[in-house]
Amino acid sequence: MSWKGKEGTALLCDAGDARFARQLIRNLAAHDMASVALLRVDDVAIAAQVLIYSGHQAYTWKTAFDASFAGFSPGALLISKMTEELLESGQVGTIDSCSSADGIMSQLWTGRRTMVDTLIDVRTRNPLAFAMEVAEHQGYRQFHNVRSRIWHAIQHSR
Repeated sequence: MSWKGKEGTALLCDAGDARFARQLIRNLAAHDMASVALLRVDDVAIAAQVLIYSGHQAYTWKTAFDASFAGFSPGALLISKMTEELLESGQVGTIDSCSSADGIMSQLWTGRRTMVDTLIDVRTRNPLAFAMEVAEHQGYRQFHNVRSRIWHAIQHSR
C-alpha cells in the first residue's frame, strides 16, 4: 500500500470519491477528453497516469503505482515516457502537472511555466458572494503555502 493509502488520502480510500472519479474519466474519455496511460510489467499494470485534455493542453490529474515497485520509480518512468509520446504526437502542445511548483513534478519537468488562478465575477449582483469566494480561495492558498513549508521542514529534518 502506498503512503497515500496508509494515510487514507488516496482516491480509492473513499468509495464515493472513487465512483465519481471513474465515472468522470469514463465520460470524458467517451469524448476524447481523457485517457489513462499505463506502465506494464508482464502485462500487469504497475503504474497509471490519468490525463485530461482541453484543446492542445494535457493535464496530469492522478498518478498511481504498485508500491511493491516503488524502488524502480514506476510513476516517474511512466511520466517520462508519456510526456515524450504526447509531445511527439503533435496533438498536445503543453502539459500541466496540476501540482505546485515545489511538488514532485518539478523534479521531473524543467522549464515549467508559472500558472495562475483567476477569479472573475460575471454576475451583476451579489458582490458579497464573490468576495467570500475570493477570501476562500486566498485562504486555501495560504494554507497550502504553510503546509508546503511544514512538509519541507519535516523532510529536511529527517
